[in-house]
Amino acid sequence: MKKETLKRKNVVILINEQNEMECWGSLKLACKAHPELVYNTITKMKLPVFTNGWGISRILFNKKHDGKS
Repeated sequence: MKKETLKRKNVVILINEQNEMECWGSLKLACKAHPELVYNTITKMKLPVFTNGWGISRILFNKKHDGKS
């Protein structure tokens, strides 16, 4: 059996006002889990963005980050 490699390059990080963080594989999945986030509206914005009580950013998967994005 051939092992498949994950081709993901980015993940979506959500941070709410209480500093609770969530990591999602895609923006669409994050928006499905949080009805207050509208996918079609957010995709038109340049990330990182703060909307409806959530900070939303996209970061590289499996890389070190400085926390500025």
